[in-house]
Amino acid sequence: MTVIGAVSAEYSYSSFVNEHRESLPDGFLNGKETSKLFVLIMDRIPYGLLRFDQLGDKSIFAVSFDQNTSEENKQRMIAFVSEFLIRKHHASILYSPHVTEMRAFRANGYFPKGRGMQKVVEPWRKLLEDRVFDDEGYIINQGLMKSIPYGWFDTQAKGCGWIAAYNLLKMNGMETTMEECVRALEKRVILGGVMGSEEFMLMTWLRKKGLKVKMSLPSNAAARKAAAKSSSGILLYTHSRGGHYTAYRKLANGNLQFYNAVYGRRYHEVSCDDFLKNYALFPVSSVIYVENRND
Repeated sequence: MTVIGAVSAEYSYSSFVNEHRESLPDGFLNGKETSKLFVLIMDRIPYGLLRFDQLGDKSIFAVSFDQNTSEENKQRMIAFVSEFLIRKHHASILYSPHVTEMRAFRANGYFPKGRGMQKVVEPWRKLLEDRVFDDEGYIINQGLMKSIPYGWFDTQAKGCGWIAAYNLLKMNGMETTMEECVRALEKRVILGGVMGSEEFMLMTWLRKKGLKVKMSLPSNAAARKAAAKSSSGILLYTHSRGGHYTAYRKLANGNLQFYNAVYGRRYHEVSCDDFLKNYALFPVSSVIYVENRND
């Protein structure tokens, strides 16, 4: 389980600053009197600093990472910072000046603005409670999304396919707005989405977006094999209420972290075998997956 957080305890902040003062960008610590400073923590290890101010509906912030922080962790921390600021001030615009971590920002839906990077919070986000999302902005509670349409229905009833696609794109550095996912996929469903999203259609659209995905055969054995050699993916399985899509991330210990499998559950970590044993009603599950580059 990977937990990211922002900690403002003085000893944490002071220690990190003292250890990294020489590597901090010029002027990083010279914010306004209203600036708030936090240490960015992942699994109890400090990896960076966050400084931010709020100006109306705009959050202006700066981040500085430890030089040994991986690109993946930078991306995840920018996701955390973005969600943190949206929740804290319900900001409509997130802006970071003098950005050097272009890749991590672009992965989270930011675009160049002046000398920095900016993200415009999409209007649909304001229709949803914060509980719909986890700390990194992944959708984990479809049960609270009745206000978002999908075909002839609403997302609460039929939206697990586009949610899984949204989450998978996001975790692979290709964050796409919720509205784009819905509008693109609802045009491709049969009879307004009465049967939800079709798996081959979902895979084809993800490929069109530029994500290199493959699809397993429809059996639990094939799904387990595909998940084992993947870095992330979407599992399609059948439970007592019908078919369901859930995105997952492969963790370092071999377990999978699932998103929106159990509505509202955070850090849902379990082995693929245990998940299928506990949640899959029939042995015909399948996986759309991103192959692990190390395999």
